[in-house]
Amino acid sequence: MVQAGAHVREEVVNSLIVLITNAEDLHGYAVRRMYAALQQNLGTADTSLLTAAAWCIGEFGEMLPTGRGGALLEGEPPVTVSEADVVLLLESVLRRTKLPAAVKEVVLTAAMKLTARLPTQVARLAALVERNKSSVLLEVQNRSCEYSRMLGAHSDIAPQLLERMPALDEQEYYRTTGVGPVATPSGSAGGADAAAAAAAAPAAAAVPAGDDLVDLLGGLDAATAAVGRASQSGAGGGGLDMLGITAAVGGGSSGVAAAGALDDLLSSGLLGPSPAAAPAAAGDILGMLGDVGPAPAPAAQAVDPLANLLGSSPPKAAAAVARPATPAAATLSVLDQDGLSVRFACSKTPGQPGSTDILATYSNSGLDTISDFNLQAAVPKYMQLRLEPASGTALPALGAGSVTQALHITNTMHGQKPLVMRLRLNFSRDGQPVVQQVEVNNFPAGF
Repeated sequence: MVQAGAHVREEVVNSLIVLITNAEDLHGYAVRRMYAALQQNLGTADTSLLTAAAWCIGEFGEMLPTGRGGALLEGEPPVTVSEADVVLLLESVLRRTKLPAAVKEVVLTAAMKLTARLPTQVARLAALVERNKSSVLLEVQNRSCEYSRMLGAHSDIAPQLLERMPALDEQEYYRTTGVGPVATPSGSAGGADAAAAAAAAPAAAAVPAGDDLVDLLGGLDAATAAVGRASQSGAGGGGLDMLGITAAVGGGSSGVAAAGALDDLLSSGLLGPSPAAAPAAAGDILGMLGDVGPAPAPAAQAVDPLANLLGSSPPKAAAAVARPATPAAATLSVLDQDGLSVRFACSKTPGQPGSTDILATYSNSGLDTISDFNLQAAVPKYMQLRLEPASGTALPALGAGSVTQALHITNTMHGQKPLVMRLRLNFSRDGQPVVQQVEVNNFPAGF
C-alpha cells in the first residue's frame, strides 16, 4: 500500500482487514507495522494505507505502547510508542487537507474505540471527536455527534459497543462479496485449491457480489486501468491484473442471473427482463450477458431430396445478414456531465476487421480540478480488452489540459454482435470521491 497507493482497490483492503482480524497471533505485529508505515508516510499515504492503518490502530491500539504487544517477530524492527503518540498520529491524519470523508469516518471510529483501550487518553480522544461535530461533511458530522453522545449519555454501555470485531468466516466473506484470495497460477502447489474454487464458481456467481467491477458484469470479462502508472503492463496500474485477481466471473450462471446482478448494482434500468421472461426485451445487449448456454440451432433449410442421388452437394446456407462495411475511423462522445468529458476516437486495424483501437480523451471544463482519475472498463466475454497506461491522473479545471489513454478491443464475433462496453470512472473533485458509470453502446455500425 505504501508503494501502490491509489492502485490498491478497496476490496483488497477489506480482504486484508479480514485476514488480520482472523490471525489473532499477528495482531500485535500487524498494528505495529501499520503504525510505522503510516507514521513514515503520513504526508503521502493514500486512502488504502490510511484506511487499513486507522482500522488496525482502532482495533488493536492498546498493543502499540512499548512492551504491550507481545514479543517482536524475528527481524522485526522495534518501535518506541507511547499512548500519547498513538492519539497524536490520529490527530495528524485528521489535519490533512482534502482527506476523503470515508477515511475521516474510519479515523473517528478508531479514536472512539481507543477510548476503551487507552484509558489515559480518553479526554484527548473525546475532544478529537467533539471537534468534528461541526464538520462540513455531513457523514463525518453525524458520526461525531453519535460518538459524542455515546461518550456522554451512554458511557455505561460504551465498552460493550466498542469491543473488538469478532473473527469472520473467510469463505463466507469471499462468497457473499464476490472477492477472493489471489489466484494461484496453474501448475503451482495451489493448483488443487484453485481447481476446487473454479468448480464452485458457478454457484458463487449467482450471488450478488461486492466487487463493483466483477458484479458490474455478471458473466463478462473485465479489465481495469489506473491512470498514470507507466510501470503497469497490460491493463493500467491498480487493476485486477496487477493484484493477481481473476476478473472474469465463473460461467454456468444463466443470463437471467447475470442481468439481475447487473441491475442490482447499477439500478439503472439499462437491461430489460430476459428473453424467456419477456420476448420484447431490449436488443442485443442481453446477448452480452446471457451467452452462457449453447447458441440456438439455425432453422433447417429445405434440401432437394434428389440432390444426393445426382452426386451434387447440398446448397450452402446463405449469410442471414450482410456484414456492414468496416469504417476507417469515427469519433463519439461517451460522457459529458458536470464538466467531465470523455471522448473516443476509434480506428480499425488494417486487415483485422474485428480489432478496434480507441484513443480516449478526458477533459474537465468545471471550476474544480479533478484528481486521482481512474478508468475501469469491461466488455462481454466474446471480446478481449487491453488498456494502456494513461498520460496522467489530474484533469485541470476550465479545460486547461487533458489526459489520453489507449484502449484496444478485439471482437471475436465481429459482424454478429455489436461492440459494447461499460466504463467506471473514479476520481476526486474538491476532495470528495466521485464514481460514475456509463454504458457505451453507440459505436458506429461496423465497429
